Amino acid sequence: HERNQNNIENRENEIEQKLRERKQIGRIYNNNSTTTTSGSTLDPVISLKTRNIAFPWRRGTRIGQGGAGVAFRAINSSNGSIVCMKEIQLSSIASRSLPSTYPEKLRRIAEEIDMIMSINHPNIVRYFGIEKYKRTIYICMEYCLSTVNEFLNDIRAFQKRA
Repeated sequence: HERNQNNIENRENEIEQKLRERKQIGRIYNNNSTTTTSGSTLDPVISLKTRNIAFPWRRGTRIGQGGAGVAFRAINSSNGSIVCMKEIQLSSIASRSLPSTYPEKLRRIAEEIDMIMSINHPNIVRYFGIEKYKRTIYICMEYCLSTVNEFLNDIRAFQKRA
């Protein structure tokens, strides 16, 4: 019985690793250090104290793109809730930067993450955690159904009708 249990656990670990490599699943790791449970280390400039949270997630559809990365929906596999995951490819930032400006760009990313973590207000998107996998940083945040521009356009349309 114990041998069968070990075989099952080994097979589940293999499947999980393949899904992680394909970026179909992930896990948020926050342990107030710059090292993930896989042992990879965040760049020294991104040494952040993060909130303790650990939940498995599945990648969903892409919802936007900015200068630093791509945002997509993700599903918290523990409770089925939808979150927003911002993906920042450090290799992409490095390839678009002069060697002298790369540390500054990393510092700005770290400042953005630090700012997001420090804000606690009911009208501002909440931060849930950060994960570093190879040369990619994932920032997990509260998912909002619409953008600020969409919200303002709805208000303007409503005011015109009133």
